[in-house]
Amino acid sequence: MSGDDKKPILNPKKPSNLIANSEMRKVKGKSVGIYTFATICVMCGRKAARKKFTIIKHHVYCIIMKTNRNKKLDKKEQLNEKIAVVLPHLHFDLLLPVILEKINSLTIICVYDGKKPEIDGLIYIPGGGSFARSSNIGIAYAQSLGFSYVCLINDDVVLSFRDIEKLFMHMDVKTGLVSPCIFEKQKSYQGIFVSHNTGYLRCLSSKLYPTVHKYFEDQIYHLGSCILFRSSFRFDERFLHGMEDIEFSRRIRNIQNTRFVSDVLIFHKGASSIPTYSYESEKKALQGKFLLFEEMQYRLLLWSCIHVLFQGGRKKERFLAIKDAYFWRKNQKLRR
Repeated sequence: MSGDDKKPILNPKKPSNLIANSEMRKVKGKSVGIYTFATICVMCGRKAARKKFTIIKHHVYCIIMKTNRNKKLDKKEQLNEKIAVVLPHLHFDLLLPVILEKINSLTIICVYDGKKPEIDGLIYIPGGGSFARSSNIGIAYAQSLGFSYVCLINDDVVLSFRDIEKLFMHMDVKTGLVSPCIFEKQKSYQGIFVSHNTGYLRCLSSKLYPTVHKYFEDQIYHLGSCILFRSSFRFDERFLHGMEDIEFSRRIRNIQNTRFVSDVLIFHKGASSIPTYSYESEKKALQGKFLLFEEMQYRLLLWSCIHVLFQGGRKKERFLAIKDAYFWRKNQKLRR
């Protein structure tokens, strides 16, 4: 037997040989680290092992290149298969082409009311009604298509595929809902504070959030303009417009964790469907508060009147909205 035909003898006491010997068994179908690849290349210079390790060297190099490429593709495909984007309303369609350009690789479901929009790249479902009802129609359709998660966004929100990817990275078995920071009216907001004693609402700026979160963690809720959650959850359709996102995040928090992702910032135009400090916004917000805090309706009435006195808008119309919301609540109790 010639010297070239002899099998190379590896010394198990040398660390480099141990690494090469263990990786030789893992070469088929598995990724190999750069350190192991470098070790094998060094060992290729040895005369005894030159013939055997030359073959392994090229094999390992191909596996490294192919595995890294497949990891990126699998991650994107996995995101496309698990998450669907749902737009419950389409009032402000000027930003829609921008949204489609940034997240065109994801499935986008739009619930429309009335005439069907003429914008390509979306799945349109007839629906309408309140925000909660339209959202439930879109969520149910996404779940029927096999999507495990839903990213619910308003039609006046701009976000990218990378933003959704970052949100999804914070989802785990114990987490049911995550939301980003919202950039609106030249400020960034992270959640909304709701007083359990008066029903007072205030969007929390990113600077104010840590202080309020320290003392009033259970009174901070997620804004419904952009949230990522499991497709098995549904909104309460008793809410017409306002407070449905607060009730939704409070209900999920009772069974699973919810998270605010501070390193994701998205743009939100705001007040594109119902103007702030208007009759409709005042009435529907108070109706939502009556459903959320059923035990303190008179206290809610008092604080709503105080807020109208110190805030903008047409005060007479807003006082009329408070009165109509109160009688709506009385009729709801009589129907029970």
